[in-house]
Formats: sequence, C-alpha cells, structure tokens
Amino acid sequence: MSNPLGKYRNRLGVELEVTGHRIDRNIIGTIYEAVIPDQLFGPRHILITPAGLEECHYTKVEDVEA
Repeated sequence: MSNPLGKYRNRLGVELEVTGHRIDRNIIGTIYEAVIPDQLFGPRHILITPAGLEECHYTKVEDVEA
C-alpha cells in the first residue's frame, strides 16, 4: 500500500478516512490511524492495518495527498 491516506468505503456503505500512520514495522505490519464519522455519537478514532481493510472489503474512494 503505497499511499494509504484517503477515504474508504465497504460493501455496506460504511466509510472511514485513513488520516496517518501510527506504528511502523511491528509484528503485524504498519498500523494506521483512521476516523469513522458518526453523526449520532461523534467521530470514532480507530487503528487499522492494510490487511484489515481488505478483510472488511474496504476500497479507496478518494485519495488524500501525503
């Protein structure tokens, strides 16, 4: 994953935005910081991996420049 920053959407229509990286080169690979917008409870900040995005069927819908 060359530039993971950007907005993603899965098959259920759930969107998240990868905002930056958090931890590099650990046992599971690079971990990225992401935000899931939630109008009811406010934004949820999560940590994701590229493999996790693929497993949850997220595809990039908008690029963000690094």
